[in-house]
Amino acid sequence: MNIDRGVAQAYLLGQLAKADGAEKGFGREMMEHAFELFQGGNEMFGCRVVRLDCRDALMHYYESFGFVFIGKNRKSDLNQMIAII
Repeated sequence: MNIDRGVAQAYLLGQLAKADGAEKGFGREMMEHAFELFQGGNEMFGCRVVRLDCRDALMHYYESFGFVFIGKNRKSDLNQMIAII
């Protein structure tokens, strides 16, 4: 990880939410596509960390993609999670 002034560079996976009308499995497809893009970025730029914030109810879902809990967000009640590419 490239850490500069106490901040690790990471891709932020944000604004991903479940739509009531979406087909089952669509979220998994989106996550797989996102990780393909992140892997391409890793090959070009060397960034290997993906970060997201989520509610308690979604932690298990993101853990299934390899994310691990690192702490609560200081500004909100959300959980910070990371995955290494």
